[in-house]
Amino acid sequence: MKKFKTGIFALMLAVAAFAITRANTPPSEKVLYYWFQTQENGTVIDATSVPPHQSSDPFSCPGGPTKICSKAFTDFQMNSPTDFAPAGTLEVTHKKT
Repeated sequence: MKKFKTGIFALMLAVAAFAITRANTPPSEKVLYYWFQTQENGTVIDATSVPPHQSSDPFSCPGGPTKICSKAFTDFQMNSPTDFAPAGTLEVTHKKT
């Protein structure tokens, strides 16, 4: 009877330990966009090199009346070796606060 009680206790302990372990969840992935600077009116300025592929805005808002600093797109297109334009979907518009 003592072995039976010990076995039941060990089984209950294993079930309890399994119940309180953390779930194996994958780390959240950051979404990367292609960032383009904009003119004061929000018109995108084509880049002269491949645009930055980052999760956050790599450009800082300059001083002055500029209201929109940059925009993030899902893709870009190369018009010439020194002219890269946005393509895909507009995902983020970084505005001056």
